[in-house]
Amino acid sequence: MSIIWLTYQKRIDADLDDAFREAGAETFFSQEYVRRLAEPIKQLDEWLLKLFVVQFAIIGFLAVEFVSTDATFSLFGLSLKNAPGLKEILLALSATIAIAIGVMTATRDTTVSIIQGILKRTVDKRFVEYETFAAPAGFHFKLYLPREHKRGYFPTRSGKVVTIAIAVLGFLIALSTIAASLAVHWMIIKDIWLHPTLGNWSYFVLSYVASSYALNLLVLLKRTLPFPYEDSTIPKARSVGGGPWGGRR
Repeated sequence: MSIIWLTYQKRIDADLDDAFREAGAETFFSQEYVRRLAEPIKQLDEWLLKLFVVQFAIIGFLAVEFVSTDATFSLFGLSLKNAPGLKEILLALSATIAIAIGVMTATRDTTVSIIQGILKRTVDKRFVEYETFAAPAGFHFKLYLPREHKRGYFPTRSGKVVTIAIAVLGFLIALSTIAASLAVHWMIIKDIWLHPTLGNWSYFVLSYVASSYALNLLVLLKRTLPFPYEDSTIPKARSVGGGPWGGRR
């Protein structure tokens, strides 16, 4: 058997290709079916926004309360900086929220991918880009790239510079946010490791947090990178070329 490299998106596309070869596919994958698929996306986005708000609030609290030496919060006269187990509880809660965000994001993105795949196979190719633009998207974020190059129009140097600047600034902002979050988590993890307030339970929390981070990372890699699969439909002697981005090996 030969090896074929497939991303999660390619596996979805292959399933849709098989489904559309079946009799009655055009009737089943109707606008009503697309509408039913799209309904939960709005609810998922609302839940995700709430979870992100809570997550950033926890990160901000940890940064201010446990990184700053001056600022402090108190509840019923008790300083939260010295409350036993508070760091462990907040860190475990943050890790749990991260898992929930990962699961909901994967569900939403898979639904969006299936909807777009259906539209590409049912809408006239001349208008498919406009139909997919009208379809649901995560947090309603949609990017339309005009096709002026088909009319012989190409951006000047100033237009290219602005486009590159927007892309670079967006990347740096996202990278800074992720780096700041990771830095706060790392400092809290290090502090708990060196100064546990719950005894062995503190180390159990750290194990749980590490497991949640590993789970989210593995799911992200599984959904984005190509992975090898044994292709029993093609004799090994006939397999050609390939690798992770080259199809078959």
